[in-house]
Amino acid sequence: GFPTIKYWKIGSKKGKQPLDYQGQRTSSAFQNAALNEVTAQVVTATSLDTIKKELAKAGNKKVAVLFTSKTKSPPIFSVLSHSPHFVGKLGFVLVNEKLSQVVSSLGATSFPSVAIIKQSDSGELEATFFDGKVEYVAIAKFLQSAGLGVAAGDSEQEEADAKTEKKDKPKAEVRRQPATPVRPVPITSE
Repeated sequence: GFPTIKYWKIGSKKGKQPLDYQGQRTSSAFQNAALNEVTAQVVTATSLDTIKKELAKAGNKKVAVLFTSKTKSPPIFSVLSHSPHFVGKLGFVLVNEKLSQVVSSLGATSFPSVAIIKQSDSGELEATFFDGKVEYVAIAKFLQSAGLGVAAGDSEQEEADAKTEKKDKPKAEVRRQPATPVRPVPITSE
């Protein structure tokens, strides 16, 4: 159709050809097409052993757990599992509320809930729960902070630091980072 809309599937775009979008030109059709392309890299827990296995595989020995009444990972959690910030560093696990032994042993009291689980030196599983607004950026910052130990930081301070850094560098050396949902890059009029 016209205009031509092209897209890439999740993952590295290097050396891959874009795909042509052939659906309707409405926002809901775009959204549905994009959501259909998202495949979850989320493991569904069947017991505490599932979580322990994911902890062993995770790069930093922590997993992000979504406690939910759903049986399938929601798009926000699936997309987070694909983030380059977390791939290979943080495991993603879905725990259904019907797994009452797992839910109670990890301390989940409401659904949906997101937590970072780690294993203590004594072998006990410890949970740090997210208590913010359920939205992509807030959860991503929590996962970076609690899951990876990266300080979420004050965005105003980060912007001020970025402006100072930009002023100090000659034009030829300024490199922009790709915009990510975790740390937005300010739009400038250059």
